Amino acid sequence: MGPTEDAHVKLLARELLGLAGRSASFCMAGGRAVSRAEAVGVVVAWERREKLIRFLLDDGTGCIPCVLWLNHRLLAGRPPGGDGRSPAIPRHLAGRPPSEVEMLARAAEGHASRAQMGALVRVRGRLTAFRGTLQLTVGGVVAERDPNAEALHWLQCLRLARRCHGRPTPPYPINRSATGNKRKTPSEDG
Repeated sequence: MGPTEDAHVKLLARELLGLAGRSASFCMAGGRAVSRAEAVGVVVAWERREKLIRFLLDDGTGCIPCVLWLNHRLLAGRPPGGDGRSPAIPRHLAGRPPSEVEMLARAAEGHASRAQMGALVRVRGRLTAFRGTLQLTVGGVVAERDPNAEALHWLQCLRLARRCHGRPTPPYPINRSATGNKRKTPSEDG
């Protein structure tokens, strides 16, 4: 398991939507597997249902489909595996005490209150696929107060793309006057 598989990788929408699917993880162009992501943008579409909230996050490069599950209270008290009529309890909730499930439900409602239409938010979550479409299953939503947060996220994504995600970095210029080094570079040996 690589370091990017278990960490929330800062991605722009165009990078996230361009990921090629694999079983539990999604591959990036540089060959590193990514299963969790972080994005910053404006909520441009929002739909609430009984068990979830779907919203689109626009960061200027595209729109990321996001889903925030609110079914913690509905699933509390059901036996693991379901009874055939009700859905099975997700693995991340199975075996947890009711008080912890209630705490997670309150946290999800708090996240839902921050993911409002037109809000600038930072979201973190797992990359999942639903009916062949890539989406971000949100684990956390933070309302951004700084209007420069989106621009800073862009710069951080570009920096990570150059340094970590396998994209080549431009060569650094050699400043010979500062170091006093008069060696020839391989290109000058000619």
